[in-house]
Formats: sequence, structure tokens, C-alpha cells
Amino acid sequence: MLALFYVSAFIFLCSVLLFFWMRWRMRASKGRFALTVVSTMFTCLLAGLSAMSSSLPVSIASKVSVALGFGPIENGVPSILVLPLTIAAMIMIYRFGVTTVKSWDAPPRVSEVDLAEKHLENSIAALTLEQLRHLIRSQTDPLASDAVANWKDKISEPPLPIPTKDLLRDMLVSAISEIRIPDDGWRDDGKHWVGEILGLRPEDTQPIIVFICDSRPSKPEMESRLNNLGKKFGELDEFRIFAVHMSAGPYEATPGDIEASGKSITLFSSRDLILKGLDLFNYARSIIDTFEKTRIGGTSATLGGSYVDLQVDTAAKENLPEDLSKKLTAWLAEQSGEHVALTGEYGQGKSTALLKLCYDWAKRFVESGVIGERVPLLIELRGQSPSETDPLGFLSPWCARYRLLPQQVLNLIKAGDAVVIFEGFDELRNAGRAFYRHQHFNALWRFAYPGTKIIFTGRPNFFLDQEEANRTLRNQESRKLGGDAFTSIWRLRKLDPNQIISACRNYEKVVREGIEDAIKTNPDFLEILSRPSMLPVVATIWNDIHYLQEGGAPLTGAVLIEKYIQAVFSRKEAELERDRIKHDAPSGSRYLILPKQVRELLTICVAWKMSGLKAKNTIARSDITELVREVYETLISTSKSVGVSPTISEGLIEFEKRFADESPAERVEFIAAEICSAGLLVPDAAGGATNLRFPHKQFFEFLIAKGVAIKTSPAQLIASRLLEKSSNETKVVLRLDSEPNSISYLAECIGTNINQIIPPMRRYILRISIIQLIAFYRVMRPISKQAAYAFVGAADKDGIDSEEREFAMQKFERLPSKLVASAAPMAIIWIFSLFVAGFIGVYDLIGAKESTLLSSNPFLLLILGAVLAATSYAASAMFFDDSEYSDLTFTFLRIHWAKQGVSPDSRVDELHLAYWSLAKGKVQFGRPHEDDVDYSCFLYPAEELGSGLKSG
Repeated sequence: MLALFYVSAFIFLCSVLLFFWMRWRMRASKGRFALTVVSTMFTCLLAGLSAMSSSLPVSIASKVSVALGFGPIENGVPSILVLPLTIAAMIMIYRFGVTTVKSWDAPPRVSEVDLAEKHLENSIAALTLEQLRHLIRSQTDPLASDAVANWKDKISEPPLPIPTKDLLRDMLVSAISEIRIPDDGWRDDGKHWVGEILGLRPEDTQPIIVFICDSRPSKPEMESRLNNLGKKFGELDEFRIFAVHMSAGPYEATPGDIEASGKSITLFSSRDLILKGLDLFNYARSIIDTFEKTRIGGTSATLGGSYVDLQVDTAAKENLPEDLSKKLTAWLAEQSGEHVALTGEYGQGKSTALLKLCYDWAKRFVESGVIGERVPLLIELRGQSPSETDPLGFLSPWCARYRLLPQQVLNLIKAGDAVVIFEGFDELRNAGRAFYRHQHFNALWRFAYPGTKIIFTGRPNFFLDQEEANRTLRNQESRKLGGDAFTSIWRLRKLDPNQIISACRNYEKVVREGIEDAIKTNPDFLEILSRPSMLPVVATIWNDIHYLQEGGAPLTGAVLIEKYIQAVFSRKEAELERDRIKHDAPSGSRYLILPKQVRELLTICVAWKMSGLKAKNTIARSDITELVREVYETLISTSKSVGVSPTISEGLIEFEKRFADESPAERVEFIAAEICSAGLLVPDAAGGATNLRFPHKQFFEFLIAKGVAIKTSPAQLIASRLLEKSSNETKVVLRLDSEPNSISYLAECIGTNINQIIPPMRRYILRISIIQLIAFYRVMRPISKQAAYAFVGAADKDGIDSEEREFAMQKFERLPSKLVASAAPMAIIWIFSLFVAGFIGVYDLIGAKESTLLSSNPFLLLILGAVLAATSYAASAMFFDDSEYSDLTFTFLRIHWAKQGVSPDSRVDELHLAYWSLAKGKVQFGRPHEDDVDYSCFLYPAEELGSGLKSG
């Protein structure tokens, strides 16, 4: 066994050296490195098992002890500690391997690209299996080509201008469906197309000639072209003749026939053809109705009656706000390759502002019937996947909503006569991965035909970093200077007090005056109402707000939305009761089949399922039915539990009696129908024919936060079981990671109690990580910074410019932290394994003989204590990947610090506050702070279900 240990130790040492060499050079493939990781783990296990019968660690420690005058060490070899310590070392090797694979910076192989399609490119197991397959089959794993590997560099450039002859032909064919013009029908000498127009009968088919003109042709011009054609081909009596040209302005002569050389010529401009084959009146009237008739919240005011013009900041005029409407007008008048990305936080009015742009066009168009300007096409991206189809296929569902012909809409875009508004790029399907974001935007850029303007809208934190934003939105300055298509980013400003007052102009007088007084005296209230979407919420529940203000209760966005949601559900019941009275229905009869509390709770479950599906505020009707099916039995059994509200208990019992003769599937369908029709959900045509959504994404984000509060409540509410059954995603932290704004609402729903969302073990690990970071900032960073200055200062002699010098210094500063974070824990854990292996025997642990560790040699106690402390310190923070919990923790803390006006002076001060917050379980502010707010309202209606046991 001793020989086996030596061999195993030698192999393990070689494996570790190869392991670190491959990590350092990164010249091998990920697969070979993954195979090395697995091999190193195996040899580590082999060495650990063989060490149970080896005295090598004891021999080494004994010689050191004698040299220091402590005497020799005689001890048995451990059998009870070596195996778990070896397993711990294997875990560290694996964690280091995973970290390395994620940051691998070598040219990718074909196998890695294939695994990336399955999202397994960073899986040690998948990479190892793939490498073993290559070895067994004696196959090589070649480097992936640039076209395959470098997807980030594959930028879909805007389309080139379509030849006028082809564009006008397509428009004519789309406008007059009887016309057929083949691709080989072009005659370059006469600048015309030759085709046919179908008649009622086959023999009625007539050949046609379509002249392509640069502008509206005159009679002499057409006579000249017809005469030239007649000289070559003889009489043209059997041909029907058309002349088409690109529009030069909004007010051209109307289409008609002109006579030339005895022939009647039908004349069309490009705009004539678009209007002939594209009935835009239905689309325009829909826009007008939406803007003029859509009531906001529970008020009588409409979108149009409360709209105020917003202001934007741009990079060119930072802190110099400009009116959005004026800036859009000036931008639309420009003939350039500039496109716009309108960004803003939730509820800042991005969608409404662009609906107003469409409304202004629609009013002009309906009044005149003339396409005198670019047509704004408002296309919602929520739940869409533009990279999975071609432009025509992407437009088709949107066109179907307004009974438009997709080909004609695409022709409109190709002609440069459209403003394509892609609304909500942060709600694209599968937008959580950089690859899909890149592919989606590449697909959207295919609509940027010359002359057509593009507007993207979304939240600014959608992109991973500024580099991705620049690459995806084409925001680089070089593109602008080079005359290429580029995007200017306009950032919406929040409403100021005057704009808020103007937006309330059509609210009831008491509400309008109350809001005006509140924003003057309450800065927190002003911050909430600076988002236009919150105004109707506040107006709807103004009486509740007035009551809260008189009681001194804090007003937060979460409180207002919670009150609004409860008002919506209560109002629905009141409306249905009025209908019952109106139709003289029997007393006590109900149109609603579920208690209000159950409908609201199931609505939270819908948001929970949306979040689990990563659906971004859209869900198919079938998914809601499936959700109800999953929770139905738990819901019904809950009505028989101790502590359930009588309203819920009696309501569910009444439901079972009422539908006793129906099948379970039919009961599920009844419940699903009520959730879809008698609550917050509204139709979402953009997401799909049967999809539904919440009226605004902030409701979706709030309900996720409320679900988290219910799920993590110390009361262990029965309602949490419904949430568990409604979605397969079990990790709360991943939901919050996908919807960062939900963390803000969560901070308002649970207060400063960080214990509620960070489990005990995670808090311990995060505290250890924070200690390491503090140590790094206090010790390692100053050393590395000085070394960086010395290194880069020496390099200055070789002529490095200042920008390169700064980049080199930042890279050099980061190097020590990477080395410490990746190599030290594994090295320390293995050293600990070797030393402890020879220090403690199994007999010492069970008391079969006197402990030599504690009594015969204090030197061993000193070494063991130091190594144990260092190992637990380094290893505990590396066993798990806590990036999501770390992000959640610091986001949660910073939200509370910002609300209290606390701003740590440095990163170290922030880390100290974070450490003590985790240690005490509540957010620390560096000064006395009492959180005496009652947060129980956010557990409604979950508390109504109680936490009792089934009563039988």
C-alpha cells in the first residue's frame, strides 16, 4: 500500500501540474482540460485511499518536528478523516475546473460549438464525455471556423438599397394581384418589364408592359419611349401599358391614365401602389381608438386626456433635456442613417410616448387619406423571437391583427416609407442569453432599409455591459463618422412636478388637488409619481392613500400597487353585483365562482409561472389551464385546513357543490377562465393569439416580489405550496436575477430582514467571501497596484501610450485576485489533507489510546490549528457558486441604503456594512435605524389560507 501511495501521489502531482499548466496556457481544448480535471479528481481519490495505510505524511512531519526540537512524531495513519478530506479536495478541484472553463480564453473547438447549442459548453461532464468519444473513435477536434465560433463578430448589416425596378415591380404585383411579371421579364434597353394580367377566362389574359420611370413621366416622355419600342417590335395594340415611379413628395397628382401615341397608359407612384394594396385605415383607426378611448387604471381619464410630452437626455447634450416630440420631428426630417434607441426604467412612458407619435400620424392620415410621410409601425416585441423567422414571417402575425398584407407592409419598409418601432426589446423571448440577444437584434436590423427609420425601446439594464450595448445597437462613434447605420441612445427623464400636475388635468378635482399638494410636501411621493404609469394607480386608490398619509404610514411603490390590485379585484365584484341587480338575478347568486382571495392568489401563481418560464409578462392560455390543473387538489384540500378564512372555506365548498356533476377537467377549465377574465390579466395579441399579460410589466414584477415574500415567510404559509406546484423553477434567487426590478419591490415587501431571502449557509459563505474581499482590498490590492505601476512604468520606456498603459495596469491589478481566488483554496485544502492524514489516528478519535496530538507534541496542534483555520477560511467560500446570491444581497442592501441616504465612502466600507448586515440578519446603515413598518399587508391573501393542518 505504501508503494501504491507513492505512485498515486506522483500521478496526482503530475496531474495537478498539467492541470495548472493547461489553465495558464489555455492552449488545449476545453474538452481536454475537462478530461484532465476528471483525471486529477480520480488520482486524488486514489491517493487519498492509499494514504490510509501510508506513513509518508507522518515521516515528513516527524523530521521537521525533530529539527525544531520537539522530538519525533509517532502516530497512526488516519482512516476516518482521510476520505472526507479527499472528497473535499476533489470538490475544490472540480470548482476550480468549472471556474476555469467558464473563463476559458482559447480558440473554440467544433465540439464546444456543438455543445453550446445545448447550453452545455461549460459542463465538465459533457466536455469530458465528448473528449472521450473523440479518443475512442481516434478523431481530432479541430478548431471552429471564424464563421461558426465568433458569433459576436457576425453583425447583420442593414440591407442594401433594392434596385428601383425590382421594388416597383414588387409593389405593382402586390397592389394588383392579377398581374404576373417573371424575374426574366426585364428589358434593359427599354427600361421596362414584360408580363401579363389575368382575365376572367384564360383567353382573356393580356400581355402588359410596365415602364419604370425616375419621376412622374410627362406625355412627351412616354410618347418617345413608346415610339422607340414600336420601331423595334412593331405595333403594341395587344399590350396593356403601365408606368410606375417612385414618389417624390407627399402631394403628387392622383393616379390615372394619360394618353400618348394613341395609347392609354395607367400611371402609379410608389405611394399610390402602397395605398392601393395596403388598407392602412383600419390600422390608423385602431391607433386612434387606443389613444383616445383607453381608460387608465380605475379613473375616467384616457391616455390622450392625461398625456404630457416627455423629455430626453442624449450623449451629445448630457444634462440638457430636450422635448421628445420636437426631437422626433427633427430626426424624422433628417436623411441619414441614424436610428434611435429610446430607453427608460419601468413605467417611464416609453410605450405611450411612441403611441402618441403613431396617433399624430393616424389623425393626419385619416383626415387626408394621403401617405405624405413615413408610416409609423408600432410592433411589440414581447415574447417574440425574430431570429427564428424571416422578415415576412415576423411581420405576418402583426399584420393579421390589422388585416394588412404582410408583403405590402414589407414593401412599405423597403421603399423607405416607414418608421419601424420595435417596442420592448427587453421582453424578447430567450433574452437572458447574450447569444440570443445578438441573434434577435441581427434579425431586427434586417428591417433597416435605406430611408426607413428604426426606433428601439427598452430598459437600459437589458444588456450585459456597455460593450454589448454598443455592439448590438450599433452605437459606436466610428459608425456615425463612417456614414454607416448607427443608433443614438435617448434616455427618458422622469416627470417633474409641473408635468405631473398637467398629467392629472382630467382626474377628479379632489384627486388632482390632493396629488398636487402631496408632491409638494413629500419627496418620496414625488419620486413615485415621477413615473407616469404610477399616476393612474394613485388616482384609483386615492382614498386609501389619504388614509395612509393621515396615519403616518410610509408610501412606497409596493404599497400603492398592492392597494391598486386589491381595488381592481374588489371593483370587479362590485361591477358583477351591479349586473346581478340590473338583470334581476336571484339574491345571493354570483357570476364569479371563486372567492376574491383565491382569484388574487391564483393570479400571483400566474406571475410565478410566467417567471419560471422566463416569459417576460406573457403567458399562453393553455399554460394557465395547466397551472390550475397542478394546484387544483392542493387548493381544494386547503379549504379543509385549520385557520383558513371562512370566506375562502365556504367559497370553495360552494364551488364543489355547484359543479359536483362536472368532471375535474371541466372544473379546472372553469377556474382558469375566471382567472383570465375576472382579474388583472388582459389579452396579449403580440405574445400570441391566446396569450395574456398584466397591463404593465411593473405589476408582473411586483407580483413576483410578493410571491417571494409569501414563499420565504417565516410563517410557512400553506399558500407557498401553491407556488411550488405552479412552477418547476425552485430557486427563488434565479427569479429575482431574471427580473432585477422585483428586488426593489421585495425590499419594500419584507423590509430590512435579509434573513428571509438568504439561507443560513449562504449567509455564512457570503460572510467568508466578504472577509476575503476585505483582506484583498486591504493587503493584496495595494501590493498589486504598486507592482502594476512598476511594471507599466518600465514598459513606458517602450513607448506605450496612456490608454494602453491604463488598460495594462488594470489587467495587472486583477491578476493577483484571480490567482488567489482560484489556486489558493485547492492548494490549502490539499495541504490540510496531507498533514491531517498523518496527525490523527482512528484510535485517537474513538479514545482507544492516549492522544498523541494533544499531549505528546504541541507542535502538531499549532500546525493543525493554523492549517484548519486557513482551510475552512478558503474552502467554505469556494464550495458553492454564490454569484446569484451575492448579486441579490448587494442589490437588496444598496436599495435600502439609497432609501435612507446612506452612501458608503469606499468599497471596503460597503463590504463592512454588508458583512454586519449578514451577521445580524438585518440591513445595517452604520447608524441607529428602527424598522417598525408592518409588512403583513403583502402576505395577503396568503395569510387567509393560514398554516394549519388539514382538519380531515
